[in-house]
Amino acid sequence: MLQVEVLDLLECARHLNLSLNTVKRYARTCEPKALRRAPRYRPTLVDPYRDHLQERRSDPGS
Repeated sequence: MLQVEVLDLLECARHLNLSLNTVKRYARTCEPKALRRAPRYRPTLVDPYRDHLQERRSDPGS
């Protein structure tokens, strides 16, 4: 039984073009929405200059 289930998951992963671990994780949960996480904002090198860059982009004279 387990062998058949793993093959089904593998087939599903191939069909969806997802990793087998991802398909297994979704198969184990009752609610797929519970697996969704909000994206985390990570600071970038541009952050200190973001306002200046937006100002320059919106300026039609440049």
